Amino acid sequence: MGNIVELVSKSDLIALSISETSSKVKQVSSIQIHDFIEIITSLLQHCHKFVSSIKSNTHYQYHPIFKWYSGKHDSNIPNSHFNLVITQLEYLWQRLFILKAFDHVLNFKPTVKDQSNLLKLSPRKNSFSDKKISLTSGKVTIYAIETQAVCRLYVLLLKLLTDQKHDIIMNLTYIPSLVPNLWKFLMCLGPKGNMEIFLNGSVVKAPEKEPLISILELFCECCSILLLTTDDDELYDMQNPFSIETDVIPMAVFFNRFCFALLSHSSPEGYPPTIFESARRVLLQLHSRDTRRSFSEESIWLLIKDPKKSLPKSLKDLFKKSLSSNNNDKELMGMSFLDRIRDNDPISIKILNLLPHTIPFETRLEIFRDYLKNGVPIILNSEIMIRVRRDHVLDDGYKHLGGLNPVKTKGRIRVKFVNETGAEEDGVDQGGPFKEFITQLIAEAFDPSCGLFAVTPNSSMLYPNHQNTSTKITLYSFLGKMIARAIQEGILVDVQFAGFFLSKMAGRAVFLEDLIGLDDDLLKNLLFLKRYDGNVEDLGLYFAVDEESNGKVVSKDLRIGGSHLSVTNDNRIQYIYLMADYKLNKQAKEQTRAFINGFQSMIPENWLRMFSPPELQRVLSGEDVNWDVSDLRKYTLYQNGYFDQHRSIRHFWSILEEMNSNDKSAFLKFVTSCSKPPLGGFKYLQPQFTIRMISSDHASPVENVNSSRSRLSMGQVKSLFSSLGNLKSASKERLPMSSTW
Repeated sequence: MGNIVELVSKSDLIALSISETSSKVKQVSSIQIHDFIEIITSLLQHCHKFVSSIKSNTHYQYHPIFKWYSGKHDSNIPNSHFNLVITQLEYLWQRLFILKAFDHVLNFKPTVKDQSNLLKLSPRKNSFSDKKISLTSGKVTIYAIETQAVCRLYVLLLKLLTDQKHDIIMNLTYIPSLVPNLWKFLMCLGPKGNMEIFLNGSVVKAPEKEPLISILELFCECCSILLLTTDDDELYDMQNPFSIETDVIPMAVFFNRFCFALLSHSSPEGYPPTIFESARRVLLQLHSRDTRRSFSEESIWLLIKDPKKSLPKSLKDLFKKSLSSNNNDKELMGMSFLDRIRDNDPISIKILNLLPHTIPFETRLEIFRDYLKNGVPIILNSEIMIRVRRDHVLDDGYKHLGGLNPVKTKGRIRVKFVNETGAEEDGVDQGGPFKEFITQLIAEAFDPSCGLFAVTPNSSMLYPNHQNTSTKITLYSFLGKMIARAIQEGILVDVQFAGFFLSKMAGRAVFLEDLIGLDDDLLKNLLFLKRYDGNVEDLGLYFAVDEESNGKVVSKDLRIGGSHLSVTNDNRIQYIYLMADYKLNKQAKEQTRAFINGFQSMIPENWLRMFSPPELQRVLSGEDVNWDVSDLRKYTLYQNGYFDQHRSIRHFWSILEEMNSNDKSAFLKFVTSCSKPPLGGFKYLQPQFTIRMISSDHASPVENVNSSRSRLSMGQVKSLFSSLGNLKSASKERLPMSSTW
């Protein structure tokens, strides 16, 4: 195969000038390249029968090119021969060959009549087939046959040549206009157009049997890379490489329906088809874009709009495959989506885990809380008592709990605080000491002065500090567990994570635009490079990055041999991609991985994937809203003689009602350690807000406020809560939290 490729590359059969004007010569060349692609594809398909991505009982031989192999393999062949074969095959993903192979796609333009019928989906509509196109001409049919053959070749190359996959996909993606033209071509396929050929029941049930699926699969692979390096100015303002109205919104609607249909028709016990993961990757990137900067209304994403009601008829057929062939089918078909989840219906659970945005956030939050409640292990006669010094909360917490496995970390933990004099403090037996412990531990660990986490320059959002090399990596894992434990306890934490770090916690991809706030100068320079009109080589850039480490400047390659590879006009997009990837994914890789591993050891990743990054921050820190005092009052617990209509209590609520939003946030920070109310209201506040009557000799400042409104003016009360609620260090003034033992 390598010799055939080399022979063709050195001949004039394909390497004709792209600017050749002779139609006869073009026709001959097209026939020759089509036959050549068919030959190479056949050889690759033959190889594919013997190749596996993982080692198994049948694929146990290691092959220098294909990895795990089940065919005959001569171990006496030197590796240099295999390297030569790869060098020969590289011609297939060189720019000249790609341009020739996709010549008909790159020059494809629907006729004026066809363009007038292209889908124009209003953001206020959610129907994907309001307008239809009908392109049944012989030209489109011929183009479809040729395009699927070329795409099948590259799909096979991506599957077989894992070491070369990055170069292949990069070279394809950044051929100008190739990806957007592929989308326009896909929109013209089939008798109705508008991608309906791929939404046909027979296709979603067995997509691998659809000959044209290779076009969609290659588009997904390339589009997911292209979206990563497309900045907001290009997409929203310049409408490049896609138009929001005629490309992006129809794309979002199609992939939403397509992925939903694939899951709904998949085997309850098995995995979705191969195309699903690449299609879902594009879908989630589009959804993340829309979450960060909206290009549509929420209605285009929600497919299960009321999960507490019986499924609409349009969706019931999609769930038939998940039902067993027994007498309960009719009863199951009448169940709501939420009931299906609670009944452990496998297809519904797959949709929840893999396409959560199709379900309302409130429903997902309810399911998440059910999971947390049912996921806490019941260990009889087992609890851990730890002694924690007030001025060493992080150190003592890590010492006592850092080595615990996730099951024990989820169990009951009692905390005994030791004050500055070495004496144990008394705590009211309702659990407050543990909440106080975990709240102060998180406040100390995530304080930028501690050095474990850095902050973005302008917004002060937190992310792991890659320059902290002296701290044990296991400490990051421990902190991930503590954040997860806070979520399990319903304890809101006043920690705001950077967007890209939240994306990682939620199992999402990050974009070039995620550099906003993290490194604005780098983003500005990368965008300048992306749009530079001159010769990029004049800028003197290489595929390497210099950074300071332990007082020394160290150069790190962004790719193998990067420090010797110049950035040019042709490869600058790859440089931008790799630079952003290094900054967002690799620079603090070890610290990030440890934190997320600890976090996910307590809360499974598929539970976290229910939420988008902004939604996950809401789960961690609550709602940023002007909360309702009456809701807090409704769920308040009174003890030792107080009750709702007690004179002091009525004064207390009257004062709170008169506070503005900022003062109420300061009050909430003072009594719960977080300035935001819990999601869904104070019904979910843990521990329950409690007002306890105690003797005036031992009353705290807040309790003195409750006892008589006449003792302090309204201004003094506001000042009290504002000053205490905004303290940055718990060591300066310990908050008088109620207990949660």
